[in-house]
Amino acid sequence: MSKGKRFRLTFFVLGAALVLVVGFIAFSNVFRSEASVPEERLVEIKRGNLALSVVATGSIEPVTTVELKSKSSGLVQSIYVEEGDLVREGQILIELDKELLRAELRETEANRLAAIARQQEAESNHLSAVNMKQKLGLDVNNLEDKVAFHKKQVNRYENLSREKLIPHSELEVRERQLQEATFELAALKSELLMQDSRIGAAEKAVARVAAEVSQAQAVLDRAAENLRNSTIRSPLTGTILKRHGEVGDAVSSILQLGSQATLLMTLGDMAEVFFEGRVDETDIGKIFVGQQARVKVDAYRDRPFPGKVLRIAPLGEEEDNVIGFEIRVSIADPEQILRAQMSANAEIIIEEKEDILLIPENAVVYGKDRNTFAEVYDPAEENQSRRVQIEIGISDGTTTELVSGLPEGETVITTDTGGLI
Repeated sequence: MSKGKRFRLTFFVLGAALVLVVGFIAFSNVFRSEASVPEERLVEIKRGNLALSVVATGSIEPVTTVELKSKSSGLVQSIYVEEGDLVREGQILIELDKELLRAELRETEANRLAAIARQQEAESNHLSAVNMKQKLGLDVNNLEDKVAFHKKQVNRYENLSREKLIPHSELEVRERQLQEATFELAALKSELLMQDSRIGAAEKAVARVAAEVSQAQAVLDRAAENLRNSTIRSPLTGTILKRHGEVGDAVSSILQLGSQATLLMTLGDMAEVFFEGRVDETDIGKIFVGQQARVKVDAYRDRPFPGKVLRIAPLGEEEDNVIGFEIRVSIADPEQILRAQMSANAEIIIEEKEDILLIPENAVVYGKDRNTFAEVYDPAEENQSRRVQIEIGISDGTTTELVSGLPEGETVITTDTGGLI
């Protein structure tokens, strides 16, 4: 064989060997990549705590909330507090302009004094009428005695005249005296009756003016109350949650406009707060009053606040075509760090277990007869896994209790959603 042929043969053999080696390496890599399990799908079985719960969405609310409105109308003159300030019951929060209110108070006081003067005059007139009646009564009594005396005199003079002991003219004098006394008595009696009418009218005048005095006093009291109400005080010890007005704003009275009156401030007693939220009707049957709960807010994500279910609404409400029930959960917040209207979730504990083996829900495979299995990572196997039957307990949808079948520390393989076989 020539030197050139040997060179070409050697080159061919070396090239073929190189191709075989590269192909083997490539094939081995492909096979290994298909058979290997991604590390992110490997999860170690560990011990931990697991709770089966129902989650309600809602917000933090103070136990007591007050919308502050004014009983007086006017313009806001001064505001002494800001949002977030702690206030005590009776503390002055707002002052309204008092100039007009003081003028109204002076006017009503003057009207009351005028009414009192009229009352005193009416009472004086009534007293005079009563005294006049008493005087007329005495005069009538005197005249009655005088008439009786003149009657006796006439009878006596008649007898004397019949016996011709006195002239007839003297009898006529006595008769004229009797007649004059009788007329005067009749006039006095008539005057006495008229005096009763005057007394009745005076009594009515006294009653009418007394009513005017009472009315004037009521108007005065109302004006004084309006003046007092222009100083707006806190009805409770709590926190200013919201300030709705500014200096110079017009304020309408709640006594005149009711619920449409000007809202000045919102106050709340933040010493005790609760969670108020909504639970879907499919879960409401699992909840009862007194059940333990954990409340979480975004501001303190790693700090759940313990509580208990206080109230479950008996009537469901529809929202977005879904029926839900309002619940109220107490919150233990000794540091008072929660704020009103914070968005919150309440995890209501249905069942809770501690120090148990935990397996991811997406590592559990369900058989047709509802037997459960797990794919255990085993590098010695062809597919690097082997199926093991397991027994599971409660689940929160993400993590499941492993009752038996695998020991702590074993590594299982997860899928995207778990699976059925």
